[in-house]
Amino acid sequence: MRRVFPILTVLVLVSAGVAVAQGPGPGPRPGPGRQFMGRTRGSGLFLLMHPTVQAELKLTNQQKSQLQTMMQNQRQAQMGLRDLPPEEQRAKFEQLQQDAQKQVGALLTASQKKRLRQIEWQMAGADALLQEEVAGELKLTSEQRQKIQAIFRDGFQATAGLRGQFQDPNQRQAAMQKMQELREQTSKKAFAVLTNAQLSKWKQIIGAPVKIEPLGRPFGRRGTQTSE
Repeated sequence: MRRVFPILTVLVLVSAGVAVAQGPGPGPRPGPGRQFMGRTRGSGLFLLMHPTVQAELKLTNQQKSQLQTMMQNQRQAQMGLRDLPPEEQRAKFEQLQQDAQKQVGALLTASQKKRLRQIEWQMAGADALLQEEVAGELKLTSEQRQKIQAIFRDGFQATAGLRGQFQDPNQRQAAMQKMQELREQTSKKAFAVLTNAQLSKWKQIIGAPVKIEPLGRPFGRRGTQTSE
């Protein structure tokens, strides 16, 4: 049986546990379930299933019910990708994400959509700097963009050697720790490229910090990121 493309990437992220907070320094870090270098972007639908996000957006009972129906439809659609070749899985997955984005856009009010976007950027952390929308808001120069892209390329390459270790139960924990360290190093380097004015603007565009607790277990010390 072929591997199903991870349509529930963001849902796994939230279930596994991620806390996001706006620190006075480099800002929030990417959650452990999100792909490195900002290559995965949630549709918003999966993020909206978390109770903290629902409370933050003040969703109505009707909206919550509609979200449940949307999620069920997404899961059924995922099952339909099971026997497809990898490339076709990716193409179908991208289409499903686009469809989910449209559904979420039709469900939420303007203020809810704005707040959800802010939370998505908080979750992405430094990865968000690779998004054109964020880069434009921060008015990143061509030189800054190139530096940030190079930082993420180097970080991605540094994680390549860890992939095999995740298959070995005896090395998995150490590999996860190393991966987290590399992410934090990359995040600090990327935010260090920004000017003080851009860092202030970043805090402004991501809005008030939100702490998202894991579902089912205490988060522990990986809660909020503090400045050095």
